[in-house]
Amino acid sequence: MRWLIGTSGWSYKHWQGIFYPEGLKSKDWLSFYTKTFSTVEVNSTFYHMPQEKTLDGWREKSPDNFVFTLKMNRFITHRKKLEGVNPFLKQFFDKARRLEDKLGVILHQLPPSLKKDIPLLASYLKLLPGEMRHAVEFRDESWSHDETFDLLGSEGIAYCIVSSPSLRAHMRATAPFAYVRMHGAGGWYASCYSDRELRDWAKHIVKLAKEDCDGYIYFNNDYAGYAVQNALTLREQLRHPSRRHILSVV
Repeated sequence: MRWLIGTSGWSYKHWQGIFYPEGLKSKDWLSFYTKTFSTVEVNSTFYHMPQEKTLDGWREKSPDNFVFTLKMNRFITHRKKLEGVNPFLKQFFDKARRLEDKLGVILHQLPPSLKKDIPLLASYLKLLPGEMRHAVEFRDESWSHDETFDLLGSEGIAYCIVSSPSLRAHMRATAPFAYVRMHGAGGWYASCYSDRELRDWAKHIVKLAKEDCDGYIYFNNDYAGYAVQNALTLREQLRHPSRRHILSVV
């Protein structure tokens, strides 16, 4: 099983001197990033629709085996709250296709204000193109229900497993792949996982891999470069010789 590990975003000024060498120009950050990681979760698409030339640039400047995951635009998930979004989804997906075979997953993060509404979610999932991989991240505990998992499973959509201080992590694979977001253990985005915590997560991931699913893991605790540090540590733990027969980590 092939698992990819990266960070949520790469364009952080505060990573200079921590991950990026001092003096490295921002236009060269992506190229530098791809020398260490094989995937990235793009946060910027959540805030604004990506421009075609930007997507083309990412595709052309990254290695052949590099994978971009795109976060669905917040106009669709947070402002419209999944209703009346078909034309906006088409616009987003048309742009996403410019990444061609470098497109990994589309992450649909729902707002905390959106409580469990199975008919609404079911209608939304029907609009998603089947040739793409999709994951849904829930920010309210009311969604933690078998109804939710069953719906996602019926559509082949991944339940986003989250590690955060305020949400429970449900180790569920509802698609042929698993999707994990690591927001920080002690505080959103600003806490560093201990080696012991990451070893525990490595055990969970191995169990998921035994269910014959691929996976994506992204660290979102960008503060002080913790995301980079934690991603590299977890990658090494999962590459331990005792686990190589279970999953391949890149």
